[in-house]
Amino acid sequence: MRIAIVDGFFGGHHGEFLARIVRLALSDWESVEVFGAPCEETSREFAMLADRVTFIDYRWPDVSQLSRVRRVGVVAREWIRLGRLARDRGASAVFLAYADFLLDHMIPSSFVNRALGLPWTGLWFHPMYPRIPRLAARLDFRIMPTERLLRSKWCVGIGLLDEGIVEPLARALPGKRVVSFPDRPNDSAPVILDRVAADIRARATGRRICVLAGSLTSRKGIGTLLRAAAGLGQEWYFVLVGRLFPGALAEADRTVVAEAGSGAIENVYPGFDAIPTEAHFNGWIALADVVFAAYEGFPHSSNLLGKAALFAKPVIVSDGFLMAERVRRFDLGWVVAERSPSEVASALREVENLDAGRFADGCRRYLEAHSPGAERKAWHDLTLAIRLPPQSAREG
Repeated sequence: MRIAIVDGFFGGHHGEFLARIVRLALSDWESVEVFGAPCEETSREFAMLADRVTFIDYRWPDVSQLSRVRRVGVVAREWIRLGRLARDRGASAVFLAYADFLLDHMIPSSFVNRALGLPWTGLWFHPMYPRIPRLAARLDFRIMPTERLLRSKWCVGIGLLDEGIVEPLARALPGKRVVSFPDRPNDSAPVILDRVAADIRARATGRRICVLAGSLTSRKGIGTLLRAAAGLGQEWYFVLVGRLFPGALAEADRTVVAEAGSGAIENVYPGFDAIPTEAHFNGWIALADVVFAAYEGFPHSSNLLGKAALFAKPVIVSDGFLMAERVRRFDLGWVVAERSPSEVASALREVENLDAGRFADGCRRYLEAHSPGAERKAWHDLTLAIRLPPQSAREG
C-alpha cells in the first residue's frame, strides 16, 4: 500500500512536521509519496529513506493577496491537482500534513469527493471554530466553520493540535475520527554561537533574560513586551530574536520596535534575523530564564510551550485560549491579560516565587502528553480508518 503525504508550504515548522509524519507513516505503509516543498529538514530526512520514500516537489501558490472569490478558485484547482497527482503516483490514501490551506469552507464536500476520490485525513493546525463563536464566524469569512467540507464521504477524520475543541468538533462530525494530536517539540541539541551568547550575557550584566523568539509581529506581542521592558531595566534583559515582519506591526508598535532595532533601548537585544534551524531555535530558548509567548488573538497551539518545557523555562502567555489552559493545567508559568505590559512586568517580578518542584513536575507531565509515544498513538488512531475507509466512501 502507498500513502501520499502532502504539505505545499515551507519555512517555519513545516519541514519538521512533514519529516515527522513521514517517519510515522513508514511504520504502517510499504512506501510513501511525499508532495512537499524542499527544505533542510526534508532533504536530509528523505535522503536517508530513499528506498521507501519518493519526494515530489509540490508547492502551493501564494493566495494571501487574492480576493475571496479568486482564492476559492485557486484552492479548488489545488484539490483537482492533488487528486490527479496522488492517483498518478498510485496512492491509495492521502494525508494532509497541513490541511489548513485546502480546508476552505466555500468549497462543497461534493466537489472534494470528485476531485480527490481517495480516502483522506490530515492535521488541521489553526481551526478558529469552535474557539471563535459562530456569530463572529458569520461576520468574518476567514474564520467560518469548515466542518461542512470535513463531511466529505472520503474524509475519514481530522487531527487537531487543540485538545480543547476535539469534543465539540466530533459532535459536529458524527462518524468521523476527531483526534487530539500532540504538538511535540523538536529536541535537537541547542545551538547558539558562543560569541553571541557571551555578548548577550555581557550586556545583561547579571540580569535575568527574557526571550521572545520566532516571527516577530504585533500578534506575537512584541509591542507589549517592549513596553514592559521600559520599567524593568534594572531587573531584566530582553532578547528579541527571529525575522521581523514590519508589515505585520500595528501602527502603535512601529516606533518602539524601530527604537529597539536601532539599539537605543539599553535592556533589549534586537536579533532581527531569521532563525535558521530548530536547533538554533532551541539555543535561544536554552539561553532564557523566562520565555515570552503572550500572543494576541491567538487561539491555537504553539510549539513554543513544548520547547520551554523541554528546557525547563517558565513561560508567560495571554489569557483566553488554549495556551492559557495548558499553562494553568501543567503549571508552566504565568497567564496575563492580552496587551498588558503591567501584567507582564508583574509576572516577571514573580519569578522569585516560582515553585520549582511544582514547575518541574508540570514540565514532565506536559512532555509526557506531547511525547513520541503520544504522537504514535494519535497517528494510529487517526489513520486507522484510512486502511478501512467508510462503506460510503468505498461505494463512492
